[in-house]
Amino acid sequence: MSGRLKRVNQLLKEEISQIIQKELDNPSIGFVTVTKVDVNHDLSIAKVYISVMEKNERKQYTLKALNNASSYIKKLLGARIKLRYMPEVKFFEDKSIDEDLRIEEIFKKIEKESE
Repeated sequence: MSGRLKRVNQLLKEEISQIIQKELDNPSIGFVTVTKVDVNHDLSIAKVYISVMEKNERKQYTLKALNNASSYIKKLLGARIKLRYMPEVKFFEDKSIDEDLRIEEIFKKIEKESE
């Protein structure tokens, strides 16, 4: 990945986090953390990975609400960041945190059984 793409990813991550926290007024959106942004090489799509600290049903509502607000988020990003083309913003659940917690529980269980 080029240095430019890394900088764009980091900048988008910071700005999208700020927009979600301060500018989206939607009760469907739970407590969200933007964990990673991946922009493709031609800057046409930005995949935004989020972690939601809610139950599974609430996670789905949050993802749906964020994807419904993606054009508004793109508009706000366009006003804050000067890029020739602002990528389409698509939200996805970051499942790596859930996987980490599940693996940690397995290790704890194995440790208890070995004692």
